[in-house]
Amino acid sequence: MTPLWFQALIGAGGAIVGALVGGLLVIWAGTRQWRRDRADATAERSHAAAKSILASLGNYELAVIAWQQDYKMDALLRAKDAFTLASLPELPLISDYNVTSRIFAHTEFGLRLIYAASTTGFSGARPADRTIALAKAFQRHGGYLVICLVAHIQGNKLPPYQRPPLDDDSALIDWTPPEAPPPKLPT
Repeated sequence: MTPLWFQALIGAGGAIVGALVGGLLVIWAGTRQWRRDRADATAERSHAAAKSILASLGNYELAVIAWQQDYKMDALLRAKDAFTLASLPELPLISDYNVTSRIFAHTEFGLRLIYAASTTGFSGARPADRTIALAKAFQRHGGYLVICLVAHIQGNKLPPYQRPPLDDDSALIDWTPPEAPPPKLPT
């Protein structure tokens, strides 16, 4: 027969080992859950930032369309400023660098357009055809950026991208986005 003290020792040891193993499993599961929660929160913040940028991008694109009709700089400058002020605080929250770099490219593209539009004549006067062609290329890039932002918000793979040649106006005017599938709308 096994002594009573030995049975108590085995019982206490088993309880301690069980508590340690159970505690380690709880810590492991809790850490995994924390990481999942953290990844979900990061994705939610990133999607919210992309939605905010998408909203201000729409206003920017409408201002470019209006500028092509009346050639007045005031609304275009206000839309550029609003887009910049809306997007800059949101950019650090976007989790995908590829999305962020496309937004930066669009911001730089817009600055080139503003510069060209403001140096080709008086506000309200028809600018040079090159500036109008530059505005159309800017709209193509804006449309492509919309597709990229929607893909990011929906958690889909981003379409392929070739950065526009922002240092060469002639090449910039001829820039066309790569073929991208239209965004999938929720049903």
